[in-house]
Amino acid sequence: MTKVLVSLLILNLTLGAAALSYADDDYAESAYARHLIKQTGINAEKAIDIALEHVVGTVYEYELDDDDDGHLFHEIKLINLESNEKYKISINVQTGMISKEAKTHILNWAKNNKNRLGVQAIQNSGFEVKDAISKVHAGNDLLVMDVEYKNIQGAHFFEIETSDNNGEKEWLLDISQKSIISGSRGF
Repeated sequence: MTKVLVSLLILNLTLGAAALSYADDDYAESAYARHLIKQTGINAEKAIDIALEHVVGTVYEYELDDDDDGHLFHEIKLINLESNEKYKISINVQTGMISKEAKTHILNWAKNNKNRLGVQAIQNSGFEVKDAISKVHAGNDLLVMDVEYKNIQGAHFFEIETSDNNGEKEWLLDISQKSIISGSRGF
């Protein structure tokens, strides 16, 4: 019985240390990303500007990501409703250059209906992803990690994940009201 308890205690301590190590890695990665973006000036808003200079469309999703080599990039997803084209553009955080671009002609809106409805809601409101990011940034030194369009029971929202020296925070913004509904730490 004692051996089982000692084994369980060791396992629990090992798993706890692994979880703390993972949290430390997340914090270190976030701190590095904030530092690099401050140095280069290629933040989420600037990356969206670069993407919109390259293609015509409405941004409905954004993510800060890294590749297998650890290079950071901004991934921006756009839709052009007039040409029925969907784009995914990756912009290198260090250079501000487009590192990847994928373009898909949408033949079947049934598969992309959520995204189409989101883009229509964004266009109708005049409240774009970049506007939502600016609203969250106001007075805050935040790293924007992810922005996603959400439709919750017919209401249109942006869900924004950010990080700062105090950890991660999730924001919910109402697209039609152009306002922050909530922000919560430690999701």
